[in-house]
Amino acid sequence: MKKIITISKLALIVLTLSITACKKSTPDAAVTGSGTVTATVDGGAFTANFLVNILYTGNVLTIQGADATGKQIQIQLGSITTTGTYSLGLGTNHGSATYGPGIAAPGVVYSSVGCGVSFPQAGFVPNGTLVITELSATKIAGTFSFNAAKLEDCSSVKNITGGVFSKNL
Repeated sequence: MKKIITISKLALIVLTLSITACKKSTPDAAVTGSGTVTATVDGGAFTANFLVNILYTGNVLTIQGADATGKQIQIQLGSITTTGTYSLGLGTNHGSATYGPGIAAPGVVYSSVGCGVSFPQAGFVPNGTLVITELSATKIAGTFSFNAAKLEDCSSVKNITGGVFSKNL
């Protein structure tokens, strides 16, 4: 019985610490770091001025950027060991990219790997690249472009061009 009470107390302490650790100190504050993410989406400028998260760890690159209206670009690519051009789309050793239009269309996601049940969906040809121009112990930088189909029904495609990312590591 004493063991059950001790385990219950320990579980309560862990639960309390978990809940308090998850509280945001500034719920509406921007989480920009030292990195930058910019692009053109269907002819309009996109600048990640609310959230920038660029991680390069274990040869995996993750790029996330969002503006104050919730528009966001996310790119993930593995097996990166050197500068060069990498594909964003379907196939072996390819990365993926998504675009979300934010409050303009809540919950809508466009993907570089296609849409619908099967990938790629008929009529959509994935076309995207990520070019890493600098990769060192102190900095990662490059460019990207991709097209992305609306996931739910393939009814539209977004063209993301002129993308640039950079972060001091």
